[in-house]
Amino acid sequence: MFILFSLLTFLIIPDPISAQGWSATTRLSWNSGDSEYPDIASDSGNNVHVIWRDNTPGQYDIFYKKSTDKGTSWSALNRLTWDPRFSLGTDLVIDTLDNLHLAWNNGTSVDYDIFYKKSTDGGTNWSSPKRLTWSTEGAVGPKMAVDSTDHVHMVYQVNLSSNTDLFYKKSTNNGQDWSPPKRLTWNSGLSWRQDIAIDSNDDIYIVWDDTTPGESEIYYKKSTDGGSSWSAIDRLTWNSGPSHSPSIAVDSNDNVHIVWADHTPGNNEIYYKMSTNGGSSWQSPKRLTWNSGDSNSPDLAVNPRDVLHVFWHDDSTGDFEIYCKISLDNGTTWFPVDRITWSNTHSWNPRIAISNVGDLHLTWIENLGNNEILYKNKIAN
Repeated sequence: MFILFSLLTFLIIPDPISAQGWSATTRLSWNSGDSEYPDIASDSGNNVHVIWRDNTPGQYDIFYKKSTDKGTSWSALNRLTWDPRFSLGTDLVIDTLDNLHLAWNNGTSVDYDIFYKKSTDGGTNWSSPKRLTWSTEGAVGPKMAVDSTDHVHMVYQVNLSSNTDLFYKKSTNNGQDWSPPKRLTWNSGLSWRQDIAIDSNDDIYIVWDDTTPGESEIYYKKSTDGGSSWSAIDRLTWNSGPSHSPSIAVDSNDNVHIVWADHTPGNNEIYYKMSTNGGSSWQSPKRLTWNSGDSNSPDLAVNPRDVLHVFWHDDSTGDFEIYCKISLDNGTTWFPVDRITWSNTHSWNPRIAISNVGDLHLTWIENLGNNEILYKNKIAN
């Protein structure tokens, strides 16, 4: 038996960043266990949806909250999985009809598979879990994107006996059925920490980091036919330090943008590069941070006016805090770093959603004795 304090749906925590356009911080979870690794999405009605994993039940399960007033107030806590095994690696996307698609990996410490469920009524009700993989080694880390026809595309990693490779699936009927797995990499190292994006032509872009060269580098491939066939693998970084944890986004002009964490300077810093021709060629890497600590876990999003937003956490102050940079000119120049959190505990793993009117919705993990989920927003003028 455990108690989830669902009656406490939100708590306002003042902080000095509000004067810079960000709201005060809202706490989304009050659980006895650890609430971790959130994902966030905004639908066409500007409702905000947040999911995360929580081990309060004794193992990790997935929980969900929703706001219908741009993050001012939040629904009661909704538990989405009830499984004696661990439910981890969550990803949430929303299609053009505002159906919510949720994927995660479920299993034991040595054997995971990908599961999926959806909501067709804005998160009030959810379908039964659907198992998408039957792997003997472990399938984890699903990342999804939805194209203009509401086909759902998924990339995930399978932990093989001596390495990790990437696989792909898609659904063309709103998650009811899924294609057989298609293997995308055959590398000797670890192909993992993948991300996916789709442009206005429904071309699919996948980026990941790979240890095949001996340490992590960033790699990329593309499909122009809905995932039926894929380009050759393209290596995007050739650095002296590990390059890892990429995030990818596509703007309205189909420019492809990638950020990642890179240890080449001697500590982890955030780097960026872009392609203006669908990934055929790429600009030189651009370094975005110069910090004394480590900058990690970048998340990239583009607003309706093609403003690039990059969020990450950094421990230069002695604890993890959330930071942001924006670019108004397709990554050519960047504004100075904006510090988003000012706490005396760890604020980490930021995840961002941008609404169709440009509202910024940010969620992250905060260590408050145990890990909890926090949120704030910046409403467009």
